[in-house]
Amino acid sequence: MREGNVIKYVTSTPAKTRFLWESKILDSSLLLAGVKASDIYNVFVYDNPKDAIIAKEYLKELSKAGINIITFHSELLALTREYGIYPATVKPFGFMKLLSSNSSLEKSTIMQLDTDVVFLDSISGFNNLEHQVVGSKTNFYQSLGLIKIQDEDGYEKFVKDLSRITGVPSEELERLDESACGAQVIIGNPYADLYKEITENCYKIKKAMEDDVPKAQSWLAEMFASYYAYYKHGYNPKYVNGLGFSWSSDPLTELNKWDILHDSGVSKESAAKNSLFYKNNYIKGNYPNNSNLDIGSFKINSLGTAYAVLVDNMDDYTNMAIKARESTDISTREYIIERLSKSKTSKSTEKFNNYIELAFKEFPTSLSILKV
Repeated sequence: MREGNVIKYVTSTPAKTRFLWESKILDSSLLLAGVKASDIYNVFVYDNPKDAIIAKEYLKELSKAGINIITFHSELLALTREYGIYPATVKPFGFMKLLSSNSSLEKSTIMQLDTDVVFLDSISGFNNLEHQVVGSKTNFYQSLGLIKIQDEDGYEKFVKDLSRITGVPSEELERLDESACGAQVIIGNPYADLYKEITENCYKIKKAMEDDVPKAQSWLAEMFASYYAYYKHGYNPKYVNGLGFSWSSDPLTELNKWDILHDSGVSKESAAKNSLFYKNNYIKGNYPNNSNLDIGSFKINSLGTAYAVLVDNMDDYTNMAIKARESTDISTREYIIERLSKSKTSKSTEKFNNYIELAFKEFPTSLSILKV
């Protein structure tokens, strides 16, 4: 376990089914990465009080292990009525409520995470940031330049509206495109009012995108609202290679490329066409289990399959992480390799071994012995 770890790892999501089982996977990977249970915060925002009860019951094992499971009632109705529904706003809203209820966290360093993330190994070097933001490199999709390509007709008006909403001059917005960061974000000295501003700006930017550049993807509004607020308030946001991540749509041969895996990038259509794991099949009360998750049906050379291995073995994986917390001797990457090597037919195992061999040749890690 890393010494001197003072980062708090925080997620903020709706108290709904998919986010619960994703939280189990993420929390387990954090424990195996050497993070103290008390430094992990799962924030759930609910409209129906029953959802909060279900969330706490489902994650009670992690709560007993010391992980913070916190629920807040949503206060987004007025904004939703004015600007329309935008689920991503739950993320900054939950951070705002957490910091409002626990002001000591405003003096800490917080890593903001989506629940559909796993840490394949530990990361380090980001402790004790002072009023600064670092994040994953996201300028290839979190980009005004891309919006201009997608919908040039309304681009000029959108940039003016974006400048008015965020308080950042138009020319600075375009200049900041090159260094855009998001996804996994670490912030030193966050405060509640910052996230109050981000929450409100999410709605306003989403509405501006729908009105000005309807061909662009308005789900990016939360990333824009956050990034420009960090800049406006002097956090000097920048991306760092240490927070690089893989997508579940990437090949398994990139298992060692980064230490963070984001289970995103797979559409319903591509999942069906290419036999890939698709997380949205397991929502609205449909938890993944032996009857609806056939690990053998997924394409082997896919990082989505690596993630699906953790889902398929969720109880074993979580129990192992809880028992091993603070004294881990196996990483999530090693767990995936071991489980994949045991779950395939002899023909598939040969293919799998070849993919893993290529992964370690192209992206070497500190692992010296492969149990395959």
